Amino acid sequence: MGIGGLGFKVLCDQKRGRTWMQEIGKRGFRATVDRYFDGDSAAYLRVQRARAWEHGVGGFVDRVLQERLDKGERIASVELPVVCDPEEDGVPF
Repeated sequence: MGIGGLGFKVLCDQKRGRTWMQEIGKRGFRATVDRYFDGDSAAYLRVQRARAWEHGVGGFVDRVLQERLDKGERIASVELPVVCDPEEDGVPF
């Protein structure tokens, strides 16, 4: 574990405690939902799930493309659907 991770663990476990860290997480979640999603937690979670799905697909595609290139293909591509479109989702970040 890097020194930054160790510092966080010390802050969480020894200085402030788990309850304090949970409260900060809840306040951060609520602030994001209120600021960007007009208080709609479900909309925020939908966007986060879509981003997580895209991230997972991106990792899979990277592996597939690398395998194809390693087998000697000079050019390789994969077509992907767009799940999270900032213009359509209205997400400012």
